[in-house]
Amino acid sequence: MVVDDLPLNVEILGEALERDYDVFFATSGREALALVESAAPDLILLDVMMPDINGYEVCRLLKENPVTRGIPVIFVTSKTSNRDQELGFQVGAVDYITKPFSLPIVCARVAIHVNLKRAEERLVHLANYDLLTHLPNRSLMIDRLQQGMAQTLRNNSLLAVCFMDLDDFKPINDRYGHDVGDDLLVAVSARLQDAVRAGDTVARIGGDEFVILLSSLRDLNEVEPAVDRILQAVALPFNVQSLELTVSASIGLTIFPLDEADGDALLRHADAAMYEAKQRGRNRFHLYDNKLDHQIQQRYREQERVKEALNHNEFRLYYQPKVSLRTGEVIGMEALLRWQHPKRGVVGPYDFLPLVESTDLIVEVGEWVLDHALEQIRQWQVAGFCIPVSVNIAARQMQQTDFVEHVREILARYPDVPAISIEMEILETAALEISRGAQIIRSSVESLGITFALDDFGTGYSSLAYLKKLPVSTLKVDQSFVRDMLHDSEDQAIIGGIIQLAKVFRRKVVAEGVETAEHAAKLLELGCDFAQGFGIARPMPGEQVLDWIKVWQAEHGTSA
Repeated sequence: MVVDDLPLNVEILGEALERDYDVFFATSGREALALVESAAPDLILLDVMMPDINGYEVCRLLKENPVTRGIPVIFVTSKTSNRDQELGFQVGAVDYITKPFSLPIVCARVAIHVNLKRAEERLVHLANYDLLTHLPNRSLMIDRLQQGMAQTLRNNSLLAVCFMDLDDFKPINDRYGHDVGDDLLVAVSARLQDAVRAGDTVARIGGDEFVILLSSLRDLNEVEPAVDRILQAVALPFNVQSLELTVSASIGLTIFPLDEADGDALLRHADAAMYEAKQRGRNRFHLYDNKLDHQIQQRYREQERVKEALNHNEFRLYYQPKVSLRTGEVIGMEALLRWQHPKRGVVGPYDFLPLVESTDLIVEVGEWVLDHALEQIRQWQVAGFCIPVSVNIAARQMQQTDFVEHVREILARYPDVPAISIEMEILETAALEISRGAQIIRSSVESLGITFALDDFGTGYSSLAYLKKLPVSTLKVDQSFVRDMLHDSEDQAIIGGIIQLAKVFRRKVVAEGVETAEHAAKLLELGCDFAQGFGIARPMPGEQVLDWIKVWQAEHGTSA
């Protein structure tokens, strides 16, 4: 924008600058002030001596206006004294060119300041926008949230703060690679922007997490349709790099000012509600309430206590024998986690593992179990007993891209313990839900030499196709079938069917939950040779296992 009351100066500067820039003009200070907000120039060349408002006053007014204060101003004037130039810089100019001017110098200085402004804008963009999706990042989102809260109070309206996380994004990222994952995030971002109104904010705050601010809502009846539109938009298939991908979203939301918290607390509340939406089945939204916040905080404290227990070595492994019902031979042990709580005594896994099974802490716990089981096997070997041990592996642990490598590193710490001494048990449902499950199991079997068992078999799919797909060596019949098999013909039929399936696919069958001699006899009659349960032995600390084996051998006439 060129501001000068002399037509000749306007013409000369216009001709010189129009080769590289879009240029428009004002011939007075008042006209410049009227045009500048709508025109939004990148730079202003401003004369000082004008008939209505002088250039210094125009510049001062521009710098006082939040809309125009960022526009750089270069004075172009015949006022050449040092005092004049000092005054120009005091009111906010970035440069000062005296008349008569040299056009090459004017063009050079304009280019310098335009490039500086564009570089500054790029830095501002980098500081406030996500590099991948170009959505507002956490910093800008928080600023928008504060503005939205203030506007909500002024307008007597509602602001919905939505915390959204994609369901099962990680398996897609792991299976197809980060390039596909990134393109999917870009596509999701575009869908989200289309699903909200122009005045709403969609921000990416990291990974596959987004925050959506739905502003100027008149009442609560507008909330559910708006959030449903978002869920439906995300649930439609995406075409990414010739792949058709499907994801869903879980959304937690809170409503300001019904929730009278500050901005940080609003985000925390929405995050807590999102976690609850995932717990309730995913692909849904959940509205925050104070009771939920209390539950989430309690759950967080309990998770931290479990982490503390791991770090302070409060965990113990107990071992439950697996035996041959036909010969009495001890064929192995299952390692079962216990928490030696300083106040509560021995705590069973169902009292603490569910707290962390959906967090990365379960991976650390699983690696701890594997490491200590191998150490126990080594101790038994030194005492002259070769006892295989099975350990339970959580689905989240198997989902880690470096799962096989981590297992290999732990095995390498115990070179004297053969890998065949370790069997990994994974729930049937978990193995089949993990998209890479069969591939991971096969890779582990082939490269590490360990074996796998499907735990709780019969409670999931239990089909021929899945048995063929998963390279496992053992099926463990869930104890819920074994417990009632003596008087429930359906449970007995299910066990018989599992045993027949195992024979067809040459898998070993171990029955869990054997509590009486009658259970053992019926299982043998059905063709199941191996079992574990309280009727054989309860789980025991590792140091008691060898004494138990000696007593068992003496009673059953077997050897280890």
